[in-house]
Amino acid sequence: MITLQRETIRHKALEEDITALNDQDQRKKAFFATNWASNRWVASVPSAGNECTNSEIWEMAANYFGTPSPACKPFAGRNIPGSRNKRLDAYGNNLTCLKIEGWSGWQQYLKQHNGVKNVMWDLGETFSWDGSCEPFGLFSAHINRLDAFMLQNRQQRQAIIPDFLVRGSDERQYLGDVKTLHSSNNTYRGADARREPAGAVNRRQKAVHKAYVRAAKKADVKYNNIPPGLGGGPVENKLGEYGRVRGYVFGAHGEASSDVDEFIDMLAEFGSERTWRDMGCRSQKEAGAVIKSMARRAIGIEAARGAARLKLARITVMSGDMKQAASRRRRQRYGYRARRAHQRGLSGFRHNDRYGFGGGHGRRW
Repeated sequence: MITLQRETIRHKALEEDITALNDQDQRKKAFFATNWASNRWVASVPSAGNECTNSEIWEMAANYFGTPSPACKPFAGRNIPGSRNKRLDAYGNNLTCLKIEGWSGWQQYLKQHNGVKNVMWDLGETFSWDGSCEPFGLFSAHINRLDAFMLQNRQQRQAIIPDFLVRGSDERQYLGDVKTLHSSNNTYRGADARREPAGAVNRRQKAVHKAYVRAAKKADVKYNNIPPGLGGGPVENKLGEYGRVRGYVFGAHGEASSDVDEFIDMLAEFGSERTWRDMGCRSQKEAGAVIKSMARRAIGIEAARGAARLKLARITVMSGDMKQAASRRRRQRYGYRARRAHQRGLSGFRHNDRYGFGGGHGRRW
């Protein structure tokens, strides 16, 4: 009790010191942005799928504490090539936000996005959720102007492709979309970002459903002859059947939005009900706690590691070290294949063995 009181007083004093800093101070942004997902890498032991290189650890620590990036600091103040005279800051914020001409940096954004999405998908499959990843055909059946619609490629003909389609415990289906947030002059501004844990990602989370509604209205105008501004078209009505689109948002400091907590709670509920005996747990409640801990660790580490890898991948623009960047990408691909091999299980192990819960139960991967 005495230790708790002492730590509470020290934390309050630290929070007062941080609050007094300038709103643009990176330490202040990091202090109020971080939540449970930001520090999973600190308290986790090395395990399959959670490996981090030394460079990644340094960048993850810098993102967490709001200190200058070890990779970007040596180049601070220099112009970023292809960015129209933008200068690199010591924290690498400009590097992660800018569109760099003549370089396919968008692929690094996609890798960061897909890294978290794949971890969430793997967890869902492991714990027997009722969901699918990037479902096709949800909205294509609600298109009337097939003459123009069929001229598009297969992906464009879907109108909208969410990252997840999930059936919750109430038997209702809902859509989910993974988003990543990077530190810029706009993303971490506002009272919520300066006072609330994960305030910036929760604000971005609220915008996800609105973006889907705009995309549905646009599809209705283009393919269903719905006048602009009228609304109520077939695609928009179909979208409304799924309710609010969940936004799984991950920020520059490894933080996660509140919908990610809902996702983990859903995994714990499904997984504990269906696999608690296979896990060797004494009750569903105990299994749910174990699943929550595992899901938080896997998602939190991937979120923090993805933000670090983005900086390490893009800093090659400053040094021109494209060969080294290609070498890192090959190692990452090898690591991903190794993780998948471990997750699928060797020697005929079943999917629950990924976490060491016995063998011979559950469906195969």
